Amino acid sequence: MDKTFLTLSGTFLIALVGYFIKYLHDMSLQRRRDNLNYLEKQIGEFYGPLYILGNVGITSYNALIKKMNKENDRRLNVLTAEQKQEWRIWLENVFMPNNLEMEKIIKEKAYLIKEAEIPSCFIEFITHVADYKVVLAKWKQDNYSNIFSFIDFPDELHKYIEYRFLELRKEQISQIKNSK
Repeated sequence: MDKTFLTLSGTFLIALVGYFIKYLHDMSLQRRRDNLNYLEKQIGEFYGPLYILGNVGITSYNALIKKMNKENDRRLNVLTAEQKQEWRIWLENVFMPNNLEMEKIIKEKAYLIKEAEIPSCFIEFITHVADYKVVLAKWKQDNYSNIFSFIDFPDELHKYIEYRFLELRKEQISQIKNSK
């Protein structure tokens, strides 16, 4: 065999192997970038905003409970006429705007949920908000026979969101460290 042919064949083979290795490396880097981008989207557009809004809701509710001296009756089972009026003001101006923003995020960004199925706490929350929409519509007609939703706020919602948010943040930090 011709020495030139062997040299050219060897050079071509080395270049081909080098190209293939670079291609695999680039694909691996792209996959990591895509995973990090998706993770950042989950945090930035879904779990992060829900986590913040959830904390705002809890903090606001606790402030109202304290203001009304209802620390021993956190469900607000017995309210005076003045406390009912206070509840209506807080619901219309603090809780419902916050809940509606959370509802919007869940409905529009559900594809960012980590699980394959939508967690039941999201469905319960959206149903809770829907019921409050009816309560507020009745208030516009001066019907104050109901001041609460018949469907309770799902206690596990905030726990779930907090768990997922913190889990994804740890994963994000880990991926960023590993990419350097």
